[in-house]
Amino acid sequence: MSDHFTKNLLAWHRANPRELPWKNDKDAYSIWLSEIIMQQTRVEYGSQYYLKFKELFPTVKHLAKADLQDVMKAWEGLGYYSRARNLHHTAQVVSSEMDGKFPKTVKGLQQLKGIGPYTASAIASFAFNVSKSAIDGNAYRVLARYFGIATPIDTSAGKKQFQALGDELIDKQQPAEFNQALMNFGALVCTPKSPNCIECPMQQSCMAFSENAQSEYPVKAKAIKMKQRFFTFLLMHDGTNGLLQERIGKDVWRNLYQFIAIETPNEIEWQEAMEQNKLFQKVQNQQIIIEQVVEGESQQLSHQKIDAQLVVLKVEDLPETNEYRVVALNNLRNFAFPKLIHQLLKKTVY
Repeated sequence: MSDHFTKNLLAWHRANPRELPWKNDKDAYSIWLSEIIMQQTRVEYGSQYYLKFKELFPTVKHLAKADLQDVMKAWEGLGYYSRARNLHHTAQVVSSEMDGKFPKTVKGLQQLKGIGPYTASAIASFAFNVSKSAIDGNAYRVLARYFGIATPIDTSAGKKQFQALGDELIDKQQPAEFNQALMNFGALVCTPKSPNCIECPMQQSCMAFSENAQSEYPVKAKAIKMKQRFFTFLLMHDGTNGLLQERIGKDVWRNLYQFIAIETPNEIEWQEAMEQNKLFQKVQNQQIIIEQVVEGESQQLSHQKIDAQLVVLKVEDLPETNEYRVVALNNLRNFAFPKLIHQLLKKTVY
């Protein structure tokens, strides 16, 4: 059954080539870059970012020398911004401590920040022809359905079982092609919803198909508990400059920028939220013009849903503050914002 799976998978892959910007590139930097960008990202969307990064930072040393804010700005819109911070950090390590050359082993690659088992296996197989299966979401789904594996993929036992199975199935002479085939098959045929079972070359020996249980695989043990958050952002300006703040700490959007932020436990009217803010209280004796209110924007993250509204208000003089920096309004779009704030900002004249 194992040999049959690998043979059919590779035959399908050769008959259905998939054009990707990094497909024929054996350079470890390019492969690493593509793998990090494509995590939690659709290929059609991520490809644009990959090409942009290769243009801005053609080598790992270019990326290492770049300012973090330039990297964050280039990443803007991709989400999961810790990936961008790790990307920059690892580039600096590889550039300064390894002379710009990535380790050639899975173990060595996993020592680098932001590179886990899957990414290390992908880089090792694609760049250095190491025979190690790269088990991503597509691989979990394909293998779970085909072999009828009910072990939860989000457990240690499940991860070990699927990794061992992938290592058993991999074509030792063509590890890179096998890993690419498994990824592509999961992305194009054995999709999360409405898999194309009718045209699937694995259909006759697929356990999930025989049981009509495609939707039951792969199995997960843990249900994600979603947290709801509510923000009101104030774009306070004097006609020329506005107040902007870099988010720090371990919360979402670290190293990205925001306007004056008011988080409330429940969704409330913008007037009420604004009155709770200390900076707004400092300018209440001035003439205040509410220029625009943008409501109804939200963003779904992995473990939380954030609803937000933006109030654009003009004051005579900006209040003194050490928490926020004064930025020219015509320079706002040069800063890296979270996708949610970017959506709000697009609906203003700024």
